[in-house]
Amino acid sequence: MLRAIYDYIHPTMFITGSCEDLATRLAQKAPGIDRSYFLSGGSEANEAAIKLACQIQVERGNPTR
Repeated sequence: MLRAIYDYIHPTMFITGSCEDLATRLAQKAPGIDRSYFLSGGSEANEAAIKLACQIQVERGNPTR
């Protein structure tokens, strides 16, 4: 089902039917991956990945890594 362009809201603040539908479809296509994090572009995705990697190292006890 096509949804209107204004149906997008940043998923860290709210959830939309479009995001839920896409997350479900992605999970069905990629077994073992049960979480999705939607972003608006490549630079935002890279920044989020770097922040996640840093947070993982902090939680592992390697805050300078």
